[in-house]
Amino acid sequence: MRQKLFFALLYFAEGAPIGFIWWALPAILTERGFPLDEVSNLMALAVIPWSFKFIFGPLVDNLSYRGISVKFQLFFFQLLMGASALAFGYYIDLGDLSGLTVVVLLHATCAAAQDICIDTLAIRSVDPKELGSVNGYMQAGVLVGRSLFGGVSLYLVHSLGLSPLIFILASCIWVTTLCLFFSGLDEKSSEQSIGLSEYFVKLKELFSIPKTWVLISATFFAGFAFKGISGVDSAALVTIGVPEGDRSFLFAVLIPALMLIGALVGGYCSDKWNKQRALNWFILFSSVMSLFYGLIFDVLETGWIMYLVVSLFYLGIGLITASLYAYLMGHTKKMFAAFEFSLFMAAINMSESVCTWFSGAYSEEWGFTLTVLPQVIFALIAIWCLRWVAARETRQLV
Repeated sequence: MRQKLFFALLYFAEGAPIGFIWWALPAILTERGFPLDEVSNLMALAVIPWSFKFIFGPLVDNLSYRGISVKFQLFFFQLLMGASALAFGYYIDLGDLSGLTVVVLLHATCAAAQDICIDTLAIRSVDPKELGSVNGYMQAGVLVGRSLFGGVSLYLVHSLGLSPLIFILASCIWVTTLCLFFSGLDEKSSEQSIGLSEYFVKLKELFSIPKTWVLISATFFAGFAFKGISGVDSAALVTIGVPEGDRSFLFAVLIPALMLIGALVGGYCSDKWNKQRALNWFILFSSVMSLFYGLIFDVLETGWIMYLVVSLFYLGIGLITASLYAYLMGHTKKMFAAFEFSLFMAAINMSESVCTWFSGAYSEEWGFTLTVLPQVIFALIAIWCLRWVAARETRQLV
């Protein structure tokens, strides 16, 4: 339990600034009179380090082989995250959007590297039999952080003021950093010392293995089970007449709570069941709920049925997220832990981008149900990929 809470706190430190930057900061800047297009440009730039974070993977891997542990790297990046967060308030009060953009980019870069370090630490130190429950707690931590600093902070900024709120944010990042000294985790790697050239030679061999590409494909297509409808549902709820108060309750309370429950249950099931089979079932469940969610928008249903479907849909996202990450961590080679897992996460981000674009482009013409249908059919490819990997592993054991 101490290990699970440790990773939950680290992911809380990751989720808190993400929630503030992506959810609260645009509203705060708009309230202070910054033009919407300039605010949008800032948000677009903030995503760039996350989109290309797999580039930092080899750096984290190779620094660990040079004697700089992943825990020390994590400590360093979280110190910079807290320091850069403190600068947010200064530039916002100054009205200097250019200066704010620089510190947000610095923060986002450190946060992306922090995320890589946390996942690498989990892959190298957690018992594979507990990866599911650990991922469940990690998702719970990030959801609590996002909810508090992305939703609750919008209320606190008016009562406490901006500077105290940002000080609390930086303090949360730094306090969780102290947990690194009491974690007791033992980083394990298949190679304690490996040259830079040898690392890239072996990395090239990794890409020559069919299993690597099948796992990337499985990750990409698994997102089709829910990414399309989740990328447009906040706007779609407006179109079917859901009141603002109800939408605020959904996204500030109900949805984070159900994703948290789903993550904990999904992680537990992933450990207790066969990880591949559990993930298969969760992909199917999320696909079915995506179709029902699309149907809600098409029939303009705003009553209790909508709340039930929304609840089950986001419960499914929690289930599939924790189980997918646990499965991928279990199939990530420790030698390339930072790079390979970041590559899987890049596939997830690409899936979200494609699905959200497709749903936004065709839902008005086709309806949400018909727009989601081809996406969930593509999600079945992920199940085929997972079964291919399982069959390949079984043959190797025999």
